[in-house]
Amino acid sequence: MRCTSIRPIFRYFSALRRRLALTPRRRRQYIYDPDRTFVRRSPLTFARTVSLVVDLARQSLAVELGRFFRWRPEDIVTKSAFCQRRKAITPTFFKDLFVQTSRLFYRHFPRHRR
Repeated sequence: MRCTSIRPIFRYFSALRRRLALTPRRRRQYIYDPDRTFVRRSPLTFARTVSLVVDLARQSLAVELGRFFRWRPEDIVTKSAFCQRRKAITPTFFKDLFVQTSRLFYRHFPRHRR
């Protein structure tokens, strides 16, 4: 019984991860300069940048970056690098992400619908 209650959570988070994948169409739609931004190997990937933006709100940016990269201190990025990456993502992305995550949540957890 317990495994069946956990399964929707895994499906929900897997679906969220797929939403953060940058297909060529999504790159053009959600990134200001898709040919130059998020193309090189960097510890600050698109998914990590989005995770940081969504999760920020409690402490200073430097503290939050340190906390986010605490498991890999060699990958920590500067505040400037994070701000540049954040500016590259269009506001439309975050609006669409909010709508999509709400739909996904109620699709995977229909009992929580009011």
